[in-house]
Amino acid sequence: MNTNTWQEYEQDMLGYTIGYTVTEFKGRGSYEARKFKKLEKAQEFYRLHKKVAPHARIIIYAVCQPPNRQLTVSLPVSDHSYEMKLA
Repeated sequence: MNTNTWQEYEQDMLGYTIGYTVTEFKGRGSYEARKFKKLEKAQEFYRLHKKVAPHARIIIYAVCQPPNRQLTVSLPVSDHSYEMKLA
């Protein structure tokens, strides 16, 4: 992994995506996270949840497991940014 910018770093990390989490801030250090294998399912859940609770503080994370790290790396992704990065 030879990256010069944060964009290149994120692009490289997204190549090692093993799943997704949709995380909602519930207040004062409290979060609720749901795990998904596919981005489409995470996005579907995100959109449905935002319809029901439009002011919810919710975000989709890509969970990445690069070969040179023991711990996973979570990167925030939106409905559109992930497709743009893979293009």
